[in-house]
Amino acid sequence: MHRAPRKKRRWPKILGFTLLGVVILGILAVVFSVQLNNGLRSATGKDTPVDTAVKSQLVKGIEAKKTGDASHDALIDKAAETIQQTPMKTITEAAGNQQKAAELVSQTTGVPEASAQVVTQAIFNDSKFDGVRKAMANGDWVQVYQQGKTLSSDPDIQALTRLVQ
Repeated sequence: MHRAPRKKRRWPKILGFTLLGVVILGILAVVFSVQLNNGLRSATGKDTPVDTAVKSQLVKGIEAKKTGDASHDALIDKAAETIQQTPMKTITEAAGNQQKAAELVSQTTGVPEASAQVVTQAIFNDSKFDGVRKAMANGDWVQVYQQGKTLSSDPDIQALTRLVQ
């Protein structure tokens, strides 16, 4: 008596390998998210979806500082608009280069170049800002957030913030 050969089930293996591939790609995307985001920004020259989300959160934080005073709120609106309009590539380059930072400050605020140089020199020479500057230059927004929280608890920064407000 001759038996018919058993039919091999290939679909479970194909499905398993496909799911494994998707999981591995997902893990790699999480691990290399900073590099992927920076690569996409470099390739397109435009803000990435992550950059847009970062800017959106930053603008929400800035707009939360509105007081109801028309002149104060106008400055906040101008700052929010400037952040939205400045390409993230320009911001990351300025975080890693003092001259570019001074140019950006001067262009976006209208402050004379000499005054912008003084401000950026203070930021680039104070080691308190090294972590946040380097993280920003690398486009590592999680690290920027963590460094920002550390800076916000610094008494000198808190005093400066009160003066600006």
